[in-house]
Amino acid sequence: MKVLTFGWEFPPALSGGLGVACYSLTRELLEKGVEVIFVLPRKQETIGDLKFVFADQQKRVKFREVSSALRPYSSTNSLVITLTAIKMVSQSLKLEQ
Repeated sequence: MKVLTFGWEFPPALSGGLGVACYSLTRELLEKGVEVIFVLPRKQETIGDLKFVFADQQKRVKFREVSSALRPYSSTNSLVITLTAIKMVSQSLKLEQ
C-alpha cells in the first residue's frame, strides 16, 4: 500500500500541532510496511526512510506563493493567552460548584 501525505515540515520543529501528528502517523505507517510519500511545500532537511517530494522542486507542479495571515508557529503569545484563558475558565467553573 502507498500513502500520500501533505505537511508543513518533517520532522516537526515544535512539539504539538500538525507536524507532530504527521510525524507520528508516518512513523506508524512505516513500521507497518506502508510506503509513504510525504509532500512538503519547500526543500528542507528531512529525516526518515520515506520518499519526500518538495513542491517547489517539481517541474510538473506550478508553485505560487500568496500572501496570507496564516503562518505556522507565528506566535507563542496567542498560545499563552489561550492557556491562561482556559485556566481562568477552569478555575471559575470550580468556584461555581
